[in-house]
Amino acid sequence: MPTAGDGFEAVPLDGTRALAVRAAIAYALCAKRADPEVDVSSAMAIVDRHLDIHVERSLAVRATYGILIPELLMLDSAWTAQHLDAIFPTDTDQAAYWRAAWAALVERQWQTADTWTLLNSVFGRAIDDLDPTATDQYAVARATNLGHHLLRRYWFGTLTLTDQDQLLQRFYRNVPADVAAQLTRSVGMNLPKDEPLETALSGRLKALWKYRIDSVDLAGSDPRELADFDRWFVSGAFDDTWSLQQLLAVLKRCRDVELDPQTLRRLAELSATHPLPCLAIIDRWLENEPDYWALSRRLESLRTILEAGTAAGAPEAALAKKIVSVLLELHGIDLRDSLTPPTAVSPPTAES
Repeated sequence: MPTAGDGFEAVPLDGTRALAVRAAIAYALCAKRADPEVDVSSAMAIVDRHLDIHVERSLAVRATYGILIPELLMLDSAWTAQHLDAIFPTDTDQAAYWRAAWAALVERQWQTADTWTLLNSVFGRAIDDLDPTATDQYAVARATNLGHHLLRRYWFGTLTLTDQDQLLQRFYRNVPADVAAQLTRSVGMNLPKDEPLETALSGRLKALWKYRIDSVDLAGSDPRELADFDRWFVSGAFDDTWSLQQLLAVLKRCRDVELDPQTLRRLAELSATHPLPCLAIIDRWLENEPDYWALSRRLESLRTILEAGTAAGAPEAALAKKIVSVLLELHGIDLRDSLTPPTAVSPPTAES
């Protein structure tokens, strides 16, 4: 029998007995859809039998139960709830079976609301078993998939930062820094482009971001997870003032963040209405000593931001002048012509 020391194993789900269990569940579901009153006891007898550890010791079979939890719930919610501890056993001598079922389940990203409710304790155990120092690609992948499950729940409001069991907080305390960073990027990639978010969702995501900023500042979390805020910024999904404030906050905490062309173009677009915050971001970026080639490939956007600052007012013009001096002195990039306000052209007179 597998032992708790075996760790997670690659479990193929196409073995004969695993396929037999899958077929029994699929048959019962099809029969129930056709006739809700049909007797599927013969199929459920197979499902019951292969869940008995004294009869069925295959990890692949146990993984099949894990990945098909949503189908089992649709088939018989009472049976599934009653047998949850058998599918995900808590005894230490059956830990390998728990891992097999969990590894299969967590790879499946879509879950129903009923599944979330049923599996809350299972997710809690998986969170507590995370290793923040893990570097193995499979462990990192499982942790990332778990994070996607949790953030999907958070996105739709079925998981909050005020929940008594604090699943999200426990997850972030236990997860490797690279996984936390990947999740920040994933949220940004899923934001709508130039389309304001629904108010409640915007509030949830802002609260999540503040929680992660505070975790870096107050709990010593790795600031690298903040570096991919640029995906949030360029989406245009949040109000401009908040987005600019957060981008500056990231640059203050992550010295190796580069402002990519999309981010610079977004800053250039905002510089007409928010010249001082845009200049402050460029100023801070320069303090972080960005790569020369990163600067040289973004001159058009830099020029637009500097020109907007020069035309805005005294504080903006002074900061624009400082930035131009740094670019010239430290990077050999001459943008002094952007400090010259555009000359107003007088309309022609009758004599001319």
